[in-house]
Amino acid sequence: MKTEIAVAGFGGQGIVFAGVVLAGAALQENLNVSWLPSYGPEMRGGRAYCTVIVSDEEIDSPLLDRPDLAVIMSSPALTRFSSLVNTGGFFLLNSSIVTEPVSRPDVSVLPVPAGHLATQIGLDKAANMVLAGAMLSFTNPFSALVTPQSVLASIRSLIGPKDSSLADLNCRAFTAGYDFGRRHLPASCC
Repeated sequence: MKTEIAVAGFGGQGIVFAGVVLAGAALQENLNVSWLPSYGPEMRGGRAYCTVIVSDEEIDSPLLDRPDLAVIMSSPALTRFSSLVNTGGFFLLNSSIVTEPVSRPDVSVLPVPAGHLATQIGLDKAANMVLAGAMLSFTNPFSALVTPQSVLASIRSLIGPKDSSLADLNCRAFTAGYDFGRRHLPASCC
């Protein structure tokens, strides 16, 4: 089984970190992983995306063909990836920022108020982890390969013990997204 994921938005939203967390979770599960970041020259505010490919078999190319899942954190990212997601694929939208609808009847969409939930937790920049949690909350190709426990372990491993309070907040954001997703399954999902 193989799944391709695109995480896209603006620099400063934790796009690259989210991809590393997802890749790290797959490594925790002893799966094959490819992670490829792409971002503009700006430090913050420029376009940013990364791709993660996870498979229980060897990965022949790190290049994304047609993602099964797109985690979208900005309107320009939605424009860029709206036609690329596979038929039957999934869009997870940070509805705190992205208000445009996905006009494809052949995909499932889960709008998540990720920015709002992250603010409630006390870490505005954790919207990326809220969306990661939502992605693991429903049946999809990634959640068939990776458990929520692996993602939480990946978060803690990447942040490290020196900043355990930051790791705790990111884990809380992930859990809030997971809980939100369980209550609001995407249309035409499962």
